[in-house]
Formats: sequence, structure tokens, C-alpha cells
Amino acid sequence: MRQIADISRTKFEAGTHTAADVLVAETEASKLLESERDLERQLSEEEAQLNALMNRDAFAPLGAPSEVTPKMPEISPTKLRPLLLAHRPEIKMAEAKIDLEKSNLQLAQRAWIPDPALAVKAQRYNDTGQAVSELDAGVSFTVPWVNFRKYGAAVREGQENVGAAEQALERSENEALRLLRDQLQKVETAHHHLELFRDKIIPQAQQAYEANRLNYESGKASFLDWITSQRNLRDLEAKVTRAMAIPGARYVHIHVPCPLGWGSAPENTIKVARLAVESGLFPLFEAEHGKIVSRYTLRRPVPVDDYLKLQRRYAHLFGKKPDLETIAAIQGIAGRNIEEFGLKS
Repeated sequence: MRQIADISRTKFEAGTHTAADVLVAETEASKLLESERDLERQLSEEEAQLNALMNRDAFAPLGAPSEVTPKMPEISPTKLRPLLLAHRPEIKMAEAKIDLEKSNLQLAQRAWIPDPALAVKAQRYNDTGQAVSELDAGVSFTVPWVNFRKYGAAVREGQENVGAAEQALERSENEALRLLRDQLQKVETAHHHLELFRDKIIPQAQQAYEANRLNYESGKASFLDWITSQRNLRDLEAKVTRAMAIPGARYVHIHVPCPLGWGSAPENTIKVARLAVESGLFPLFEAEHGKIVSRYTLRRPVPVDDYLKLQRRYAHLFGKKPDLETIAAIQGIAGRNIEEFGLKS
């Protein structure tokens, strides 16, 4: 940004550009310095908190972490499958449930076996006498076959409970395998997104910035195009770096105009993307845990007409009889976006 400000000042002194370009560049440079100070403050707070967690002095220096190149982990469903089935708590609980129901079934089956009992009883006819007058002994046992419905029902109930427990185990295993497949797919998708941003999107943004810089120096591009490409590059790098540091699901939505499909001139690609944002049709914001933490505010939102007229796919709205109703509806969408996401500065 300081380079942009210096070039703008040089062109202004040469009389090829206005003072407004210099002021905009200086303002952007000042904003970056302010953001730098805020980031330094946040870094200091995080370092102090990290030192406190490690029971160290708050002012103890922390070395810069070494740069790590993320690699796709070597994960095989064939290796993970037996580990998952052997250690997942839900599966272990289902297996314990089967053992319990089998034990109950065995008890129900053992109830069919007669249970003998031995009884011995001593009696005295003369209460004053010390000796036992009569000694009775007897053997008794249950006859479960007489009440076969009761004991049969208990066995059938035990068998059904075992079957239900086995089905529950099967469902737990299938659910665990579904989650395994889902997590493996998420890992592959996250790695793909990382490679996409690292190897394509960010390098393309850097190329766009360099192309706009050269075009601006040769007078083929406006100052706004150059400064916008520089801002977009830094903003994209910051957003991707921040998203990669957040555990769990991350979602990055990038608005990329398609000259061929949209019917816009290739040289207007950056302009079309910028007007989508500045009209409010494409809100530019960051959200964490369902709450917006930062947004690109609009001082003077441009009419959606400026965005629509650059694309042949909307040419039917501006014919001999303009479709004012549809244009107003699109303008309403932009207005609601500005209101909902708080884009008005």
C-alpha cells in the first residue's frame, strides 16, 4: 500500500492523476497501519495468555512458530474400520447389552429345571421336656411344566430381547461406519480446499494484483482497479488464514464473475465483482458461531442498474420497455442485504 501511495504521489506531481488518488492511497495506508497496531495488540494479549497457561512470566518471549506445510494424512478405511468397531463407546455399550440379555435368557431357560428343596423340622409334644419328641424331614421341588405358559413366555421374552439387542448393535455399527465415511470425506474436502486456495485462488489474486499494477503504471487501468485488487488480495489471504485456524466446519464463499456465461466484457471482470459488492447484492462479511464479526461497509451504495447493465444476461431488463418492476425487486434484495448485514457505514 505504501508503494501505491508513492506511485500515486509521483503521478500527481507529474500532473497525470488527481489529488483524490493520492488521498485515497494515503487513507488506505493509514488504515493498514491502524489494523497493524490492532493485530499487534491482539498478538500481545494472546502471548500473555499463553505464557500464563504455561506458568511463565507474562513478558517472556515466545518464538515464532515454524511454517508447516499441511499434508493429506494417510488414512485407510480398511485400517480405521476395525479400530472404530472395537473402541467406539456406543458399540461397546450395545455389546454389553447383548451379554446382559443373554444372561437373562439363560436364567429364564434354567427356570424350567425343577428346583429341589430339603426341609428338616423338629417338634416337642411336652414343652417342659428338653428332648425332641419328633423329627420330620422332607424333600420338595417345583414342577414348572404345570405352568408352562408362564415359563415359556419368559423364555420367549428373553429371546426377543436378545434379538433386539443384536439389532441395536447392528444399527450402532452402521451409524459408526456412516460417521467414519462422513469424517473421511470432510478431511479430503478440507485438504482439497486448502490446496485450491494455496495453489490457485491466492496465486490468481496475486497475478490480478500485479496485472492491475502494471496496467495502472502504463495508464491502462484506473487507480480504483489497482487499489481494489490490492485490497482484495490482502483480504482473501487474511480470511483464508483465519478460516484454516478455526477447528471444525469452515465455509468460504467467493464471488467470481464469468464473462462468457454472464455476457460481460473480460476487462470488466473486476468491475463487475466490485459492483456486486458495492450495490449490496453480494454482502462481504465474516461470521463466527452465527454472529457477524466483520463486514465491508458501503458509504454510498451504487444502484443495482450499474451492476446489471454490464451483463448481457440482464439485457432484457433494459430494452425498449424496461422491466422496472423486476429491477425494483432486485434493488429491494440489495437493500435488504444492506439492512440485514449492517453494511451501511
